[in-house]
Amino acid sequence: MGILARLQVMPNVPPHYFAKLYVSLGEKEKALAALETACQARSTFMISLKADPSWDPLHNEPRFQKLVTAIGLTP
Repeated sequence: MGILARLQVMPNVPPHYFAKLYVSLGEKEKALAALETACQARSTFMISLKADPSWDPLHNEPRFQKLVTAIGLTP
């Protein structure tokens, strides 16, 4: 069983775990959806969006930019 399958059957896995996994798999839409869920859940993890290089593949995505703005990380 792969990591994704294991996470999907575990209870209470934070959405940003899925987002990290999806972005590493190149699945931007799923990663963004998981990040939006994390934002709605008010995950404190979201403060790392601009600092964590693992999110670099998403930086030019309008949905990512909207999230960054929504949590107040833009000037």
